[in-house]
Amino acid sequence: MAQRHDKRRRVLLTLESGISYKALRRVIKRLASEPRGTEDVLAPAAVERALEGEYGCLRQVISLDRSSGAPFEWEVGLAHRVLPRYLQSAALAPYVLQALGHFGNSHDRPWHLILYCDELVPGAARKINNSRKTQAYYLSVLELPRALLSHREAWIPIGFLRSPIGRDVVGGWSTIAAKLMETLFLGPLSIRDAGVVLDIPGCGPRVVFFDMHVTIGDSPALQQLWGTMGCNGVVPCSLGCLNVVSSSALATLDASRSLVDASCADRSKFIMASNRQIWGEIDELRAQRHVVTRTRFRQMETASGLHFVATGLLGRLDLRHFMRPCRRKHM
Repeated sequence: MAQRHDKRRRVLLTLESGISYKALRRVIKRLASEPRGTEDVLAPAAVERALEGEYGCLRQVISLDRSSGAPFEWEVGLAHRVLPRYLQSAALAPYVLQALGHFGNSHDRPWHLILYCDELVPGAARKINNSRKTQAYYLSVLELPRALLSHREAWIPIGFLRSPIGRDVVGGWSTIAAKLMETLFLGPLSIRDAGVVLDIPGCGPRVVFFDMHVTIGDSPALQQLWGTMGCNGVVPCSLGCLNVVSSSALATLDASRSLVDASCADRSKFIMASNRQIWGEIDELRAQRHVVTRTRFRQMETASGLHFVATGLLGRLDLRHFMRPCRRKHM
């Protein structure tokens, strides 16, 4: 009996750590209404049914083609429902109301989204199981108070994907990111064109629009997200500077003396890239992909510092209006 009680306590503590108190009470109420037969009301199946009743409407499925096996059905957050659920919560609603009064919001003046991506390993910190590595995607809003952005309540989870599955997806992580951004910005439920409805006490129902402003993460995460080569390319910061190159390339390429080494700290020497220039390089790679040899094409990718992924963030023509690599900051 004591073991059963401890098991129930662990289940409830696990639930409590991931959902709000109000949602937790609703989940527990659903569990309490479960028929008490041979099945424990806190058994995984019962908990799954209760969570589905609470959060099922916030999820959608993205089909990811894999190199081996059938497509993987990836459950992610439905942005036009997840954003209101978080922004109307007791923790964020006062700050959202304050931001609406201070910054306003309209289709021509949307709020600025922050996309954070990073790899994590769930479980015990002292007993890491790398097979459980997971890529996490979070959203937040730039207009919220800066101090608030340091709290986890301000970061909205939008998707989690096990790394072994992601590595097997055709097109890699950039394709996965593009499919995720497609759910945000394309179609009739676009949070940029159609917006989302926020119903905050003191404000009433209001349509709020969002645009992507910045992507943040460590270097490997951002390279995977955008499909860049980082230090493996001639241009390490291929979405930032046109003339900053690796040390090995500087001696052989700098006939015009316009190139600078990656260790240069003089920002006045940097030539910043533009969206048109980056997309021009991607379009050139697209045009040459089936014309030149595979070896020559890889050399072209290395020279530009860009991996060409037709289904990735940079390769998708329909996402260029929303995911602009140079107007947005990358940290």
